[in-house]
Amino acid sequence: AAHDVDPALLVECCGSFRRGLATSGDIDLLISHPSTSSADDVGYKTQNYGRKLVEALRRRHFLLDDIADGDKKYMGVCRKPLIPEKDDKKRLARRIDIRFIDYD
Repeated sequence: AAHDVDPALLVECCGSFRRGLATSGDIDLLISHPSTSSADDVGYKTQNYGRKLVEALRRRHFLLDDIADGDKKYMGVCRKPLIPEKDDKKRLARRIDIRFIDYD
């Protein structure tokens, strides 16, 4: 979904996944784009990458519910879409946090 928004969008999985833990109860993602900088919010304000990514994930039915939905931070509940040939009906929902951060 991120590359559908913009091929240059960078996504990094953080939290327990980044720390190498065996299990995780939620998904933490940091997203950024080379056109954004802490010194100049113009790239972020004109493109609104965080909002576009959340909308792309909604269209794919990945996001189930919203807890907080801002321009730079999203908190919600997600679940991998069902693939009938591969998945059983027991797919766990997970909490997801997505934060847009400046590139630098």
